[in-house]
Amino acid sequence: MQRKKIVIVTGNDRVASSIEDDVRLILGDSVIIEKLFPPQVAEMERVEGDLFLLTRLDRIGNLEAKVPDKGRMLCISRTIWESGLQQILAIPPQSKVLVVNDSLKSTLEMQKLLLSLNIPGLTYIPYSEDCTDTSLTVAITPGEPSYVPPYIEKIIDVGNRHIDISTALSICNILKANTPETLDALLHYMSLVITPGNASKRYQDALIGNIRMESILQHMEQGLLLTLSSGEIVLANPKLEQLANCSMEDAPLSLKDMFAEPIAQQLEEMKDDAIALNIGGREIVVNHTIIKFSTNIHQRLYFFSDVTYLRCLEQSAAMRAKKSGFLAKHTFDDIVHRSVAMKECIKQLKMFAKSDKAILIQGESGTGKELLAQSIHNSSPRHHSPFVAVNCAALPESLLESELFGYEKGAFTGARQSGKMGLFEQANGGTIFLDEIGDMPFALQSRLLRVLQEKQVMRIGGDYVLNVNVRVIAATNQNLMQKINEGTFRHDLFYRLSVLPCQVPALRERREDILPLFQHFTGLPNVPADIADCLMRYDWPGNVRELQNAADYYGMMSGFENPLPKHISGNISQYRETAPDMDYAVLSILHEGSLGRTALMCKLKEWGINTSEYALRHKLEDLERNGILVRQVGRGGTSLTEKGRNALKQIQAKY
Repeated sequence: MQRKKIVIVTGNDRVASSIEDDVRLILGDSVIIEKLFPPQVAEMERVEGDLFLLTRLDRIGNLEAKVPDKGRMLCISRTIWESGLQQILAIPPQSKVLVVNDSLKSTLEMQKLLLSLNIPGLTYIPYSEDCTDTSLTVAITPGEPSYVPPYIEKIIDVGNRHIDISTALSICNILKANTPETLDALLHYMSLVITPGNASKRYQDALIGNIRMESILQHMEQGLLLTLSSGEIVLANPKLEQLANCSMEDAPLSLKDMFAEPIAQQLEEMKDDAIALNIGGREIVVNHTIIKFSTNIHQRLYFFSDVTYLRCLEQSAAMRAKKSGFLAKHTFDDIVHRSVAMKECIKQLKMFAKSDKAILIQGESGTGKELLAQSIHNSSPRHHSPFVAVNCAALPESLLESELFGYEKGAFTGARQSGKMGLFEQANGGTIFLDEIGDMPFALQSRLLRVLQEKQVMRIGGDYVLNVNVRVIAATNQNLMQKINEGTFRHDLFYRLSVLPCQVPALRERREDILPLFQHFTGLPNVPADIADCLMRYDWPGNVRELQNAADYYGMMSGFENPLPKHISGNISQYRETAPDMDYAVLSILHEGSLGRTALMCKLKEWGINTSEYALRHKLEDLERNGILVRQVGRGGTSLTEKGRNALKQIQAKY
């Protein structure tokens, strides 16, 4: 893109250089700057430029007659730095201050600027050659100390005057330099210069609003069109101009000037709805709404979406993901659960899936964190794009770095001659899942932090950055806060990753899911009672992964006497022979008197029955439903009913 040219016209080289420095602070090297003096302009027949900055309208070499577009001539207003104001505020109140510049006109301009600052207690006396008031001891000058008379004791040099905010905004508007980079530069410039009263706040709010809106309109993937109720066009963004194959510089006045008559008529007849149109051989979906200002004044807002492009984009992304093998296979429907804890966890993650913020999934090993990560991806708007998973604990530091960020040709010994694309690049447009993030080497954490902050990666051995659009999901089974305190995990990275944190409950905390999961893994319609009892009594330190292993073991060993691993079941046959039935034990203990659940668990241990609190509660609920016992609130505990005593007698008869 060709750089635009700014011409500074002034009679003072120092002032011209100061103005150039100010423009560079805002626009950097995106513009070409030329300085001209009035005698040079007077000798020129034509002066070329995109913007002309003038310090005064007189004595400029008849510039107005030599510029093709008079609207590009801007007479600048100037102010001082914030640092200069601080020096003035240090002057004792009720002081008379001499104002000195290189000419009387410039001195009066400086006096006017000082008066606009509304500093109480100071009187400003403009200096002229006939001014000989030796009672004055303090002088203020904007970079012209040589003009200050010798009797002045204290000179406050506030430095060169600088272009003010209104001038800076005008420069950007004339050049149409409304980019996010310009916004940042302008906001910084505002912090340096003085703007009288509350004007600075108003300028800042207007600047942010205008430039953000301009940037949004410029970069929208949808075409936007705003018309009056008559159909006259008020606003159209570049995307719409592209779709309609029409430029706003050609000044289309109405819908019929921009579109063929049948399409224009359909647009004019739209209500608050959506229609599909074929515009220039492309399938376009148009959404429409009416903006009402009063009962009889309104405007019509249209959004044009190129569905052809979106469908091609989705198909292309899906094909790339399928070809590379970067696919998420699972959805939330694949997660077998009945527990309230897991239902709440899934509900939370479904909400997170709608956002593009980073997610941190924390939970013990084997709880299914990658299954959840895949489900998030498949429920997100990125589901047509790649899902890339990497285990941060499985690779050494050097290999992990090259895998994540890629490398250039010859970056290190053994590197591919063609270089290699990193996983962040391959996940572009989709999701990257960083499993075991707590084991990522400390040195790599700073590089990952930069990717999260800047959305950019640099390959190993590279000298340029690549923009990436990636949603990050991280997972760990470690206590990251403890690792932060130990100095092995960056606290700033933790807060970048845990924008949307989720804690996955361990299997022992959702025991309602144990039997449904076991049935799912084995394909059994029902789980035998003795097997179910063993499964429910075990605490599953390996969580769902361990349960799946146990189910696989059971599938192979179901015909044997001990179909579960010993560390889960002990010896089932021995248990059957030596351990009393749990129903019999509970009824026998309660026959001696009412007990609370904790006391009952202690008594069961004396009987050789080790059970969990959940399993006992479940057993008591079953017996209560059958009328065998009654549970009372408070200290009453659990006691047998008459039916329960009869049931105990029947069991004792069998023993």
